[in-house]
Amino acid sequence: MRVKREKGFTLVELLVVISIIALLMSILMPALSAARDQAKAVMCLSNLRQWGLMFEAYVSDYGTFPGGSHAKKGPYDPKGPGRWGKAMKAYHHNNYKVFCCPTAAKPSAKLDESGRAVPTGVRQPYAAWGELDGTEWFVKGMYGSYGMNWMAYNPYPELNKIHKWYTKDFWRHPNHRNANNIPLFFGCDWVHAGPFHTDMPPAYSGEYPSWPNDEMKRVCLDRHNGTVGMLFMDSSVRRPGLKELWRLKWHKSFDTHYPSPTWPDWMSKFKDYDY
Repeated sequence: MRVKREKGFTLVELLVVISIIALLMSILMPALSAARDQAKAVMCLSNLRQWGLMFEAYVSDYGTFPGGSHAKKGPYDPKGPGRWGKAMKAYHHNNYKVFCCPTAAKPSAKLDESGRAVPTGVRQPYAAWGELDGTEWFVKGMYGSYGMNWMAYNPYPELNKIHKWYTKDFWRHPNHRNANNIPLFFGCDWVHAGPFHTDMPPAYSGEYPSWPNDEMKRVCLDRHNGTVGMLFMDSSVRRPGLKELWRLKWHKSFDTHYPSPTWPDWMSKFKDYDY
């Protein structure tokens, strides 16, 4: 009596099916990755829109932006010591969901149960900064991946004696011409950045600047395909190109027509921006 065999795939047929699946995956994965990155970029702009509302509320209540690291009680900052993190606590309520760009939501170090800083292994440009020691301006354990334009603060005049910045160049409040080209809040590797038109670009995305020089490196981070999420002083949000950062009006004396720096290899593929 002849036994009837069950029909099944041969080895060759299985290999063909696996090859087709692998081919389809190789085609779909870049598209899925691009869609995921685009979704994160949209979420980043959504976060920045919320910050725009918070800055508007702060200015409505106090007339100026916070006073910055060197603020003091008095007419220049009604809230006293005034980095944005602590000065604006009544508006953000330590909601860390809006403190972080979705592409940089994990800090490079976190506090363990004993209060010690433990590295997480995450590095720039995909790491969030962390205020691990706590200061009079920030809450211990606070973290984020956005920063404020240092030159938007409202510092007291004696700041001239402390740093190279001149207080006449600070914006202090949002009521300026071409406010849509003045950065206010953006993706950053620290709580704030104060770029100058002579700053050099980073040798690689995530290069740490030698403070207080080349602070543009704090913002020139490739988190969104050659762009950075940014809130401008008119409360608009967009993603300027990394090379465009040298064409934004960071402070009153910032020369947007200064010759472009020599771009490193990793930035050469990005769009150039004329004067």
